[in-house]
Amino acid sequence: MWLFTTDGFYSVVQDKDDPDRVVVRARTAEDMARFAMAVGYPGEWKHTPKADYAYRLIVARDLFIQWTAEQAAKIDYPNFKDAVQQRQGVGRAFVYSGVWDTVRRGLQRV
Repeated sequence: MWLFTTDGFYSVVQDKDDPDRVVVRARTAEDMARFAMAVGYPGEWKHTPKADYAYRLIVARDLFIQWTAEQAAKIDYPNFKDAVQQRQGVGRAFVYSGVWDTVRRGLQRV
């Protein structure tokens, strides 16, 4: 699962060793730090520079589900890309807009 939030971008997969855990992966230390702080694991994430995602944290699936629900509950904006720009800056908004445009061009058939 890919999650684009106003707090960061995350890729989440099942832990191969334990179906009750998930691996939350991030491209930036800042995104991972925000996630880790939010779920109560500050400083416990790993830097994995040779892996496909540079940062990872294994957490209980239930904890991740709770965090995801909290993300949904705190939606307070009418436009996601504008909220990202306000909270994370123009550079991050530009990256997210590129993803938005790629998906629009590649998938939307109207």
